[in-house]
Amino acid sequence: MTTVSKYDLRKEDINEKIRSSIYKKTSNIKLFVYKNTGFRTTNISKKIQNDEMLGWCYQLCFILAPFYENCILNRGILNRLNRPYEHCWLDIYEEGEWYTFDPCFNVCCRKVTYDSSYDTHINVSFTGDEIRQFLLLNSTKQKPFGIKQGIIQKTNNINDIQYGNSIKYTISSDKNKIKAMRVKYI
Repeated sequence: MTTVSKYDLRKEDINEKIRSSIYKKTSNIKLFVYKNTGFRTTNISKKIQNDEMLGWCYQLCFILAPFYENCILNRGILNRLNRPYEHCWLDIYEEGEWYTFDPCFNVCCRKVTYDSSYDTHINVSFTGDEIRQFLLLNSTKQKPFGIKQGIIQKTNNINDIQYGNSIKYTISSDKNKIKAMRVKYI
């Protein structure tokens, strides 16, 4: 059986309102990246749409998951690539159906399509709520107007929530919801 390419998955006919809703959340995150002249803020949404995030699956899914109401971060294997490929992706529940958002492949399609196309095997999952609470509880500095800052040190255990993520972050929150985030990988 052959694999459907990410380009074919992008063409799947789904309600454009749902696709837009899922992609819109990425605009709430700014990432500090190092350029020749020092750290600069970059727009995650544009980088995803320009296919510039390949290789950032663990880090990117971790910071995106808390923005979705019903979301599951999955870490596992895509069995139908050239070799079984260790990967991370998000399953998001919108309007009565599950969709997969893979920000590294820039794909948003039905979960069943993604799972069958790549023959996915899930090793560990975390909900967006679990990650949101982890970020809020690990904030080390509290500032006015719901601004919180924190540092997360990564672990090498894929079953740990902070696997693959050493970050400094600033979040804007309101009533236990994260409204915006700035992230610097350290």
